[in-house]
Amino acid sequence: MSLIASVAIASAVTTVFMLRPVDDTGVAGSSETSGLLEPIPSDEPIPSDEPIPSDGPQTDVPVPGVLVDEVTVHLDDADWTPTAVHCVAQERFYISASGEGRHDGVSVGPAGLTDPDAVSHAYYEGIPTAAVIATLNDANVVEPIGSGAYYECATEGDIRVSINDYLNLEANDGEFTVRIHEVSAE
Repeated sequence: MSLIASVAIASAVTTVFMLRPVDDTGVAGSSETSGLLEPIPSDEPIPSDEPIPSDGPQTDVPVPGVLVDEVTVHLDDADWTPTAVHCVAQERFYISASGEGRHDGVSVGPAGLTDPDAVSHAYYEGIPTAAVIATLNDANVVEPIGSGAYYECATEGDIRVSINDYLNLEANDGEFTVRIHEVSAE
């Protein structure tokens, strides 16, 4: 037998031994008494600080928290849309958005214009044009929401939502449905 074949067989035996199930006492047992761990199915989403990817409608993605408000943001309106949500400092929400619209004739979703070559009329730099955004009380601090993101209130105030656009709004049409879920109360 060659050296390579011997090493391969020894590696295989070691791998099988290491992967044998172990019972509660730490002793390797048979596969009949213990097996591989399997995830426990749950309808509850696992909260994360990462936004939900924005590569299409997110209607089938479970959203964390308790729904506290739902509003409509019109793409042809530059005003902030008020919500019925009043928050205190460090209170957390998950804000999600869905819907379709057109920005200057280009189809757009809540994530805004994602094409880097698209003409930008973004009011807030670093956030895609026409993306859903949120603020407290006024526009001093604006957070990108896109299709969905966690939002933590820096201070007490009322949450408002809009899109990141201010120029030539009459060329826009469509609307986004924005849902606000409280996650602090979970």
